[in-house]
Order: sequence, then C-alpha cells, then structure tokens
Amino acid sequence: EEVRAKLNACLMAADWPGVLKCEGRLDELMEGKTDEACEQTLFAFTSAHTLWGDELGAMGSRVNALAIVKLEKRRIEVLGRMERFRDQGQVMCNLAENLLPFPEIREESRKDYHLARNLAQAHGLVAIECNATLGLGRIAMLEGEDEEAVELFRHALTLAPLSEDNARGFELNALKMLIELLFRKSQRAFDEVEPLILRYREMGEAESTAEGLSFDQLHSLVKARG
Repeated sequence: EEVRAKLNACLMAADWPGVLKCEGRLDELMEGKTDEACEQTLFAFTSAHTLWGDELGAMGSRVNALAIVKLEKRRIEVLGRMERFRDQGQVMCNLAENLLPFPEIREESRKDYHLARNLAQAHGLVAIECNATLGLGRIAMLEGEDEEAVELFRHALTLAPLSEDNARGFELNALKMLIELLFRKSQRAFDEVEPLILRYREMGEAESTAEGLSFDQLHSLVKARG
C-alpha cells in the first residue's frame, strides 16, 4: 500500500508530477480492487494529466491529452461493466474532444463520438447523443464536409430541447456553429440564417457572449455580408 499512500499524498497536495510518477504502477494500484475503486484511480490520473498539461501550456496540453487516451479507454471499459452508461458516454465524448485538435488522429475522435452516440441511442441518453452529434458536426466542418456538418448541427438542434442536461448550452452551441457554417458556404445565406440569429438572440442574449458569438457580433456579420 506504499504506492497508494504516496498517490493519495500527492493528490492532496495537488502535486501533479508526483501523481504521474505513480502511473507506472497503475496495474498494481488496480489489482484486486473493485470496479468503483479502479474507476476512481483512473480518474485521478486523467485529471492529473489534464491539470498538469494546463500548467505546462500548449505543448504540455498536447502531450498530456495524448497520454490520457489509454487511461480513458480503460475507464470506459470499467464504467461499462458498472453499467454507468451516462458516465461512460460522457467519457467517450471527453476523449473524442481531447483528440479533436490533432488532425493526424481525428478519425479516432470521430470513432469515439460515434460510439458515444450509439451508446446514447441504446440507453435513451439525449444529452450524450446531442453532445456527440455536435462533436461529429465539428469534425465534418473541420474536414470540409459542409453538407454533412449542416445535417448534424440541424439534428443537434432537434435534440437539444429534449436533453435532460445542458439543453440551453447545446442549442446555443449548435446555433452558433450552424450560423457560421451557413455563412461560410454562401454569403447569400441571409434568408436562411436570419431566423437562426433571431432564435439565438431569443434564447441566450444575456449569456451569449460566454458562448463566443454575441448578438451584436452576429448582427455586424450579417450587415457586412448581406
């Protein structure tokens, strides 16, 4: 239990490098433990990678994001055995999000979003399905697959109001991405985009700046391109 005690001490002290030094003994830490204890251990290491990566900056975030992959895949397996399907789907989406910035492994991100969406559809988890659909739309947009991206964002808009969690956030995000994409496809898209802008304003005028596109910014964009 010496390594367990060291791990706990490092976690209490927010000593992320110290936590990560214990990762080499992960199998020992998990041996003979319950699935719940294993999931907590894996979560501790993924959190340490994320927090230490943030402290190191862009390069550190990249290294730690890639290091998280194996840990999160093991965590997904454990959560599945525990039938914690909502958490399992969320981890799948988080994993896909971590991989999204890296073009060379973007197909892995797409695969994880598909797995999350399939899981969500099987268990009626609308929030997870909406999150995964938005992620797939972002990938399609990044890959220049504009028609598929539009279809995915529109589907996310139909799912968002039904979501059991973060419905407003999902809808605002889908609206923002769809507006940007439609304008990117055609500068003559005002007739199609105008009702989306009005819906965006109606839903989130008070909090839209936190979502990245204020109504004033959208109005200026329309005026410039109309």
